[in-house]
Order: sequence, then C-alpha cells, then structure tokens
Amino acid sequence: MVIGIIGTGKMGSTLVEGLYSTNQKDQIFVYNRTYEKALCLKNRFNQLEIVNTPEAVVENSGVVVLAVPFSFIKNMSMAVFNTLKSVNPFVIVLCGYVPLKILEKHCPGKVAKAFPNINWACGSGVTIVSFGDQIKASERPMVLEFLSSLGDVYEVEEAEFRAFSNLMSCGPALWLKIIDLFIKANVMKYGINRALAFEVSEKTILGTFKLMHKNGFKFDEIINLVSTPGGVTEVGLSIFEKYLPAVFSKTIEMISKRDVARMKALQH
Repeated sequence: MVIGIIGTGKMGSTLVEGLYSTNQKDQIFVYNRTYEKALCLKNRFNQLEIVNTPEAVVENSGVVVLAVPFSFIKNMSMAVFNTLKSVNPFVIVLCGYVPLKILEKHCPGKVAKAFPNINWACGSGVTIVSFGDQIKASERPMVLEFLSSLGDVYEVEEAEFRAFSNLMSCGPALWLKIIDLFIKANVMKYGINRALAFEVSEKTILGTFKLMHKNGFKFDEIINLVSTPGGVTEVGLSIFEKYLPAVFSKTIEMISKRDVARMKALQH
C-alpha cells in the first residue's frame, strides 16, 4: 500500500516517524506547503518521497492522510478535489471535531476521520476512528490495519469522539500535567532535588502499569493495595476525591465550549 500525507506539522511528522519506527515498508509520499518542513523529515528518513503538489500525493497513494487544518480542506483547490474524485483513495482526516457529513461534502470519496496520538511516533499510539458512508464495511479492515501499524486502534461512534479524544489525544498532555503539578508541589514543600523527583515518579508510574498488566489489576485494585486505613495515602486520596472532580468537570466543560465555538465557526 502506498501512503500519502498532506501536511507535515506535528501530527504529519509524528505519523511519518511512527510508520518508519515500525519498519514500515510501504512507500510514503508527502506534501507540505512549507517545503523546508518536509525536507527536515527527508533528512531523517531518506526513503521518504517529497512531491510539489497535494494532487501529486493523491495520484500516487492508496491511503491519503490529511494532517492539515479544516481550512485547508474547506478551501481545497479544484485540482486536488478532482484528483481525489478521480483516484478515489481512502482518505483519513485528522480534523476530529469536524462532522463527517461536512468532511464528505468538501472531500469526495472514501472518507474516515481519526484522532491521533503522539505515541504514534514510537509505534505505541492509540487512534480512534469513525467511517463515512462511502467506505463499505468490507473495506474498513484495510483502514484499520493501516492505523494499527501505529499502535492500537478503536472504531467508535462519531458522537463519542470528544470524550475519547480527551483521554487519548489530549491525554498525554493532560495526564502529564497532573503528574507534573504533583511533583512540583512536593519539590516546593520539601526542597527535594527536582530532577530526581521526576526520575523517581516516572519509574514508579512505569512500574505501576507493568504490575497492572502483569497481574491484570484494575485501577481500584492498585489503589487498595497501596492505601491503608488511616495512612498517608488515604489522606491524599481523600483530598483528590474532594477537589479534583470539580477540576475535571470544569476542564471537560471548557473543552466542550471550545468545540461548540468551532462548530459554529464551520457554519460561516
């Protein structure tokens, strides 16, 4: 399968890195409006093919990933539009907040939308995907197989995209910020070495997930193993339970409002 990527920003670059990190043998064509950005990838992955137009990507590819803002898709040139219509590749759009009906209106053919994860870069990403009407049930496994080369992939209902994207696409930043703030609070309170605090925390977290996977533990089971009645962990958990739900509710509320604003903007 020949893969085409239009856009080599954060997600496009992560996609290229992930495909090559998993010993991807398929040919990859890329286009980026700023040639120098694509050239930076070419310097890292010599087998990468840079082309001068987005339609050249489409002409050469069985799967085309649009790693671009929706404004690019909305204002797509007639040359790209007609090439998509003629070649009819599988098109995976990474604008997860845009409804499939709108994406299909501006992007003819077999369209799916996906939310990526930065862990694509090491072949351990999580991807959620939803399919447009033009992709037959018998064709979906081909798209899922391509995405699974980057890690784990889950087909979800379009209405569930925001909730899951909070966990897996925004997740790396949000989860790490929580850990970062907890580490900093300890550094500030006790004056411990900051670098060592981060190292100890990282190894503890990695070890915890290894233990979970080894023994099939759930979150609550780990919590119960660590916490003892009247102990300091129980004190910490009680504070988390008292204050963090409101923080997370507010976070989700504001993210939702941002989605609503972006949706309104699509109507203009």
